[in-house]
Amino acid sequence: TKRGAGSAALKDLSLMSKVVENVIKSVDNTPITIKMRSGWDSENIVAIDAGLMLQEIGIKAITLHARTSKQSYSGSADWSLIKDLKNNLHIPVIGNGDVINLESYIKMSNETNCDGIMIGRGALGNPWIFMKINSYLKNGKINKGPSISDIVQISINHIDLLIKNKSSTASVNLSKKHLNYYLKNFHN
Repeated sequence: TKRGAGSAALKDLSLMSKVVENVIKSVDNTPITIKMRSGWDSENIVAIDAGLMLQEIGIKAITLHARTSKQSYSGSADWSLIKDLKNNLHIPVIGNGDVINLESYIKMSNETNCDGIMIGRGALGNPWIFMKINSYLKNGKINKGPSISDIVQISINHIDLLIKNKSSTASVNLSKKHLNYYLKNFHN
């Protein structure tokens, strides 16, 4: 963003337009999608303007992370922005931000009517979130989720994969990070 790339393009929609047009032209017949934030800051929410422009240029779907660039990952995602974008476009809109469990998945889906939901940080230490959502969508059942022994086993498997694929220093640092996610919210 310091060089005007990434989410800084939200400050200059004409630059965003030029970049996206060139990408679309250069990848003949490959559908291009985009993930963006709602704007640069709370005074500059441009999701709908950017979305309409991107749709016109030929983007095939938009994922909206419903926070501004300045927010980073703090505060709450504003799902009403996803709903507004969905109501203004005819291409698929995928919602993103603050989906951490089945309940928040259902709530975003109901509140925004978006075409899909992207889960990021909600899957850290909780890869079972996808199993729970799939089970609910397929048969309406709410899966209990993993047992403590399941969580311990996946933690060990994760560390083994880190050791196999990373340096020892990276393995230790990443293990601490991911174990913190796996073991978060344990009762007692």
